[in-house]
Amino acid sequence: MTTYRLAVGPADYKRCRSLMAEFQEPVPLSFPTVLAERDGQLIGFLATQPRKEAVIAGPLMLRDRSPFVTLRLLEAYDNVMRAAGIAAYHFYVKTGNQWREQVERLGFEAWSHDEGGAWYRRTLKAA
Repeated sequence: MTTYRLAVGPADYKRCRSLMAEFQEPVPLSFPTVLAERDGQLIGFLATQPRKEAVIAGPLMLRDRSPFVTLRLLEAYDNVMRAAGIAAYHFYVKTGNQWREQVERLGFEAWSHDEGGAWYRRTLKAA
């Protein structure tokens, strides 16, 4: 069974950075960061970038590709953001990333493009 929860301290963020290092150079992570765990192992997370100009979701990291874990991480992240009173957040998808086609198929339209990818906005409806 997979469980989803908030990162609650330095040990959780260290686990996230370790998973991230398997795929890319680790980047700073901030609250909220939602973890997906199975049998005590971290299998994925969705973090928030520490920025002042806007709420930016990411990175989203998965040990193994799973649309179900991705969906549940997004739901958990949205719930935390709603509870914090956040009405919307932004996320970036790199060109060539498998998620870009899926994001656009779900009806998201990029509000900005650059040579590396596209920016999207997720507006949250009240629970």
